Amino acid sequence: QHDRALACYRRGLEAFEAVNDRAGLVESWWCIAQLMGQTKRRKEEREAYDKILNLVGDKRDTFYLPMALAMLAQFDIGEERFDEARRHLERAERENDEERPNPVVLLLVQDLRSKLPTT
Repeated sequence: QHDRALACYRRGLEAFEAVNDRAGLVESWWCIAQLMGQTKRRKEEREAYDKILNLVGDKRDTFYLPMALAMLAQFDIGEERFDEARRHLERAERENDEERPNPVVLLLVQDLRSKLPTT
């Protein structure tokens, strides 16, 4: 079923690209990242989060930017790339909407910071 779901998401990507729908592309890549996480395909999961960052760019009004940054920080910690993890976590905190912060981002950043070695 995972392969069928992935095929559907890829068809969705093609459709969103055809109509230049950035939000649809971001959401599709988010779903692909989640699917790759469920199937333990870490390289593809990381690539999907990177795609999200590239699509979002500097646009701050999205739920996905701080979440993708936090997820990338989690990968960085697992790969012992602690400086990069810190940069991702700092940006995730900055990008989390100040008016309506996502509490999941706040908790995730706090948890991931506790896993970083002290400098």
